[in-house]
Parts: sequence; C-alpha cells; structure tokens
Amino acid sequence: MAQQIRIVLVSDLDGGPADETVQFGLDGIIYEIDLSADEAAAVRNVLHQYISAGRKVAAAASRQRTSRSAPAAIRRDEARKIREWAKGMGFQVPRRGRISAEIVDAYQRAVA
Repeated sequence: MAQQIRIVLVSDLDGGPADETVQFGLDGIIYEIDLSADEAAAVRNVLHQYISAGRKVAAAASRQRTSRSAPAAIRRDEARKIREWAKGMGFQVPRRGRISAEIVDAYQRAVA
C-alpha cells in the first residue's frame, strides 16, 4: 500500500490557497506567514520603502539561526524514513549526515 503525505499551504489572512511562506522581522522577532502570491506581493510592496532605507544586519548579529541541525539522537531507521518522506515531498535532503531540524519538524508534524 502506498501513502502520500501532502502539505497544503493555506493563507493565514483569508483561508484561501497560499503559494508561499513569507518571513519578516521586527524588533528582533522573526515572523512567518503563509500567503497567496498577491498577498505576498502586497507585503513586499508595503515593506519596500522601509527595506530600501534600512541596513542589512549580519547573520551573526541576528537572533534567528538560519540553519538548525536535527537532534543527534535520531536513530538510523528513523533517519531513513525521514529521508524517504522528505524526498517524496520535494525537500533536498543529504543522503548521509545530519538532517535539518526544519525537515525533521515537518516530518513529525506530518505523521503525528
């Protein structure tokens, strides 16, 4: 028996279909919101004047970690299942080594 697990993005604004997850930060806090293409363009248009006048902050100074590693305690058989699931979902996952925490989190939410 085959199984397919699909992640469907739903707009956090209107409940309709979403095309992407947009991240933005304010006052040291990073936010994520799922939006349609039109909603995402509207957010970018509103923020454009502030972004063009602002300065980028080096990643080291940021509170957000751009890449988290999964816990080292993932067993080999569980890592294999996560890799298979992630590949089927279109994630890029290494054949060996650590699996990013974002992928592990997505897998755990999908199978919960």
